[in-house]
Amino acid sequence: WARRSALATLPARIVWGEADPTFGAPDLARLVEALPRAIVTKLPGVGHFTAEEAAPALLDAVRSLR
Repeated sequence: WARRSALATLPARIVWGEADPTFGAPDLARLVEALPRAIVTKLPGVGHFTAEEAAPALLDAVRSLR
């Protein structure tokens, strides 16, 4: 975290399960602070295991980076 400024200029995609019981809104805010250029895709009703719970939506988000 101390070296997060090195990441600030990098493009990024954050795919966020909004129903994650482990990581909540404050954690997303912290990621966005570290990665201000990030494009955030929030997935309602998706929990901690995004790849298992919403594979098609995750793939769509990743594919849109092209």
